[in-house]
Amino acid sequence: MLADWVIDLSYDSITLPSGIEVGKLLSHFRVFQRPAPLYNATFRSLLFVRNVVLEEEKIVSEQVNDKSNSPSRHTSSKSRRNVKNPLEQEKSLSTITKGLNRWRSGWEIDLERQQYLNQCRSITPDLEKGTYPFQEVEPKLTAADVGWLLETHDNGHGPVDLNELHLQVPLGLDLRGADLQRANLRRYPLAFMLGGLNWDEQRKFDSAQAEKASVLLERAFLEEADLTGAILYRAHLENAYLSRSNLTGAYLEEVKLQGATLTQARLNGAVLTKANLEEANLRGAYLEPSNQGQPTLLFEANLNEADLQEAYMKQAGLYGAFLQRANLRGAHLEEADLNGAHLEGAHLQEAHLTGAQLHHAHLEGADFTGASLEGADLSDAYLEGAIFTNADLTGAILQRARMEGADCQGANLRKGNVRQVCFAGSNLCETHFEEADLRDTHLEGKVMEAADLERIQQWAKKFSGTMQPANLQGAFFDAGTDFKGITLSDQNFGCVTVADVHWGDANLSVIEWAQIKVVGDERKAMLWQNHPKRANFAPIVIEDNQLAIRTYRQLAVILQSHGLNEEASRFSYRSQMLHRRVLWMELGLWKSIQRMKIWMQQSWVWNRVIVLQPRVQQSWVWQRVVVNIGQWLRKLGSKVKQLGNVLFSIFLGLLAGYGYKPGRALAWYVLVIFGFTTAYSLFGHIPFLPDALVFSTMSFHGRGFFPSLSNETNLHNPLVALAAAEAVIGLFIEISFIATFTKRFFGS
Repeated sequence: MLADWVIDLSYDSITLPSGIEVGKLLSHFRVFQRPAPLYNATFRSLLFVRNVVLEEEKIVSEQVNDKSNSPSRHTSSKSRRNVKNPLEQEKSLSTITKGLNRWRSGWEIDLERQQYLNQCRSITPDLEKGTYPFQEVEPKLTAADVGWLLETHDNGHGPVDLNELHLQVPLGLDLRGADLQRANLRRYPLAFMLGGLNWDEQRKFDSAQAEKASVLLERAFLEEADLTGAILYRAHLENAYLSRSNLTGAYLEEVKLQGATLTQARLNGAVLTKANLEEANLRGAYLEPSNQGQPTLLFEANLNEADLQEAYMKQAGLYGAFLQRANLRGAHLEEADLNGAHLEGAHLQEAHLTGAQLHHAHLEGADFTGASLEGADLSDAYLEGAIFTNADLTGAILQRARMEGADCQGANLRKGNVRQVCFAGSNLCETHFEEADLRDTHLEGKVMEAADLERIQQWAKKFSGTMQPANLQGAFFDAGTDFKGITLSDQNFGCVTVADVHWGDANLSVIEWAQIKVVGDERKAMLWQNHPKRANFAPIVIEDNQLAIRTYRQLAVILQSHGLNEEASRFSYRSQMLHRRVLWMELGLWKSIQRMKIWMQQSWVWNRVIVLQPRVQQSWVWQRVVVNIGQWLRKLGSKVKQLGNVLFSIFLGLLAGYGYKPGRALAWYVLVIFGFTTAYSLFGHIPFLPDALVFSTMSFHGRGFFPSLSNETNLHNPLVALAAAEAVIGLFIEISFIATFTKRFFGS
């Protein structure tokens, strides 16, 4: 095979695998066969060997013309036909022409044209001057001319025979600089043709010289043509028809294929770096590695709006490629290198991207519906407005990806790395996060920056600059989900939507539940409060509020099961508040309330308040005094609340051991009874036993407000005041004792 040849710089001759001696060369190289993988014989090596042999052929040809003797190079009698000298070839041109029907479909060229083409072929290419054999052919080359050139190529041996590549170095037809626009070259054997500079030459000459060497094949008909190993650097193939053609191993760097048709074409192992394939049709094309493992290279290629539906691009090198709005439905991109690629607005429905590399790729507005992205690397990718509905992202890496406004409904993110991802405004309904790493993930709302918004709206027109918190309704979590550092809420946009979430056995204690005042489900219901026709949508509003009630109750139950009783009680209380609101809505008094509200808003006083409000808020007094005082009061209130919580906690600990020490409540009971018994005896002049003890016991249990039991009718008597105080203290001790006793002996 071609890839089994390697170059050794230490030898004096070029030797084929069969041992055939080609001759002494100026550059002193040797080619030998070795069963080794592709890295032992790169595509560059093969091109360089071809150039060496071309140079040697020219030297030998000059010697033949001087001496008028035998063939230009030694060949094997079994694999090659006898080669005639140039004088005999000229006499038998008409005989050779009869065998051209295979490519020319019976077309003939006259003897004069044959002689003219033969003279052109004898021109020595000059890369510096940009002179090539068929560059200025008049009239320009036709399909019949190319067929004749192929038949008479290599001293009459014909085109390159791919079955004999193990016996010879391939020397294709030199068509550099030729004009073959609109030529019908269907099924032509153009393997290893020269249609541009090779890898080494393009680095020695500037772009102008490279342009002169490029072949012109605009709108050419090359269906099923064999272009294996062809050199087509910067070739012009705009709107060419290359359906089912074979371009395996072809060198197509910076080739121009805008609007070309390459359906089911074979581009295995081809080099398409910086190629222009804009709007090209590559449906079902093969861009997988060659048999020797050489991947197809499309680095920085332009494939904008190209049709690559169901194309085979496994392990393709698409680093930095442009695939904006390209059609990649059902395409096979397993393990493809798409790092830094531009796929904005691309259609990737049901595409196969298992193990693909998409680090720092631009995927704004791309559609991945039903796509397979198992193990794909999407870290630092731009995924704003992208669609991942029912996509499989098992084990995918999404660390630091920007997914604002993404639609991930029903997506599978099991075992995924979702650290530091921004999900603001994303739809995560029924998304699977089992065993996912959600550390430091942001799901709260945000306001997009102007530069980012302009970038995104080029591909997602309806993308909003204000992102609401993510929607987690019906999402799935389990014990393997890591919530450390996750943000579910903020002061400006509130909390995410968490109705019907399957929390599983996830560790919820690491979530800052204290930051969540109102869940997103209730906030959604509250949006109707200021709607001018709210009364007309009463059923919808009631339904939204009922969903919020269910959400609060679900959170209360799950948090209580995790021992987060304070947070659970707060959400349970919120559910009762919403339930009261729903009962009020069901009375059907909205229309009356709405008319009253409209009447108030149309009043003169209301209009004056609306006009004066911005003026007051912009005044120096408001901004410097009122705002500062308000901030100070909020801080003071927060400190007082914290102090109250501390004192109440101490009180509960001393009173009943937070519900775990019923003996303390009983001890306080006895202590208070006998303490007040002593007080009654001293201040009320009542006998200690049994009068003072009985009166203390009755006062403790709420009977001390009836002083007639002690023959006292004056409410200003100290005995009455003591009885009232004991009743209040007794109330708290009774409550704590009953609650503690129930929790301790009958469960919570």
